[in-house]
Amino acid sequence: MKNIVKFYPKGKVPAKEIAIKAKKENLQGLAIPMPYNKGNNSSEYTNLVNLKKELEKEKLELGLIAPFFYAPEIWEKYPNKRAKKSDVDWPSLSWYKPLCPIYPGLFEERLALLEEAVNKINPVFIGLDFFRFPLFWEELDDHMILKTCSCKGCSSLDKRTAIIYQMAKEVKKRLPNLLITIHLVPFIDTKTTKITGQDPKLLAQAIDSLSPMLYNNLLKKEPDFIINTLLKQEDYTVWPSLEIAWKDNLYLQEALTKYARILYFHWPD
Repeated sequence: MKNIVKFYPKGKVPAKEIAIKAKKENLQGLAIPMPYNKGNNSSEYTNLVNLKKELEKEKLELGLIAPFFYAPEIWEKYPNKRAKKSDVDWPSLSWYKPLCPIYPGLFEERLALLEEAVNKINPVFIGLDFFRFPLFWEELDDHMILKTCSCKGCSSLDKRTAIIYQMAKEVKKRLPNLLITIHLVPFIDTKTTKITGQDPKLLAQAIDSLSPMLYNNLLKKEPDFIINTLLKQEDYTVWPSLEIAWKDNLYLQEALTKYARILYFHWPD
């Protein structure tokens, strides 16, 4: 079992210092959100290449988290690419700025940027984040009402699982030598699967693993929620995503030992 932590580089902390700290804290790697919209000359690419080299010296791995259909920069610059709700823009006060997965050419545009990052950084794995039709689930009210996109005349709702499945297959086809996981919304009921297009049974056939986002604290659920959800996906190759600190998961240790990687939401200061 490898403990991998999602890490947001801040400031000018030397790559060597980051790698040594990760090793001392008994991590086996870091997952870094990729610089999706920075272009070919981004210094962030250079920084990540340097970090990968330092991690390799400590026998640690570097993965990239790719926010696929989420991009505040594109949201602001290209309003026509935004996901909409009943033919109006997504609520402007929300942090979540989802893009429309079926906007013409958008999937290819995002995949090309991912390929560019992979070619420059050469990560061990890719985590496809926001790889779904929009769903606002992180701050649900007491009624647990799931909010998704709903353009007038769009017939995607009954086709979403097929669309996301085909997209996942294409990503794997274009990046065949990389381990690829998909971050799943933690609810796997039929209604949610239909909304997001994230059908675990289909996606497990398209890519290497599934990574359900089991953020029990965010969802105000007991840790048993994690174990129970994993039991429902035990037929698939799974890399659980957790929000609790890797040092504090003693309750879950026995249940997690069979998984090749555990992805933790963030690296606390």
